[in-house]
Amino acid sequence: MARSNSVERPMEARWLTWGRSGFAVGVVLVLVVLGLENMALRPKWQEVEDGVNWAARLEGVTAVEIVPGSAGEAAGIRPGDVLEAVNGSPVRSPADVIDQQHRASEGTRLSYLLLRLGSREAREVTLTPAPRGSSMYFVLACVGDRPTTCPTDRQLDR
Repeated sequence: MARSNSVERPMEARWLTWGRSGFAVGVVLVLVVLGLENMALRPKWQEVEDGVNWAARLEGVTAVEIVPGSAGEAAGIRPGDVLEAVNGSPVRSPADVIDQQHRASEGTRLSYLLLRLGSREAREVTLTPAPRGSSMYFVLACVGDRPTTCPTDRQLDR
């Protein structure tokens, strides 16, 4: 019996070694396929934005910066404006604004309800395409880094 156990253990060890290697190769293949799919879909997808850097403050979601020439500037949004609602839906965080933008496409008009110096104002904002990253995106994607996720941050750096 002792002899058969010693024979089985090396066989189990071999299967365990091959199993681990196979799992690692499988994970790498899945990651490569997902990376290629990302690169194929990225040119077809266009993010839209209002050109306003919204931040959570004590008084609410507040416009911190407005990109010159952006849809937000064209709509008359100013730094310090508090965004209360988008298309009638209450805004509790900057993520609520981004969610509304992700459901929209280029040219979509969003109705913003702003609080400015104690008075409420309605503004119509026509969303525009967010600036695209350079081809360096694909290089960074291959090494596991990614560009900033906030399109207005990229525009404000110009």
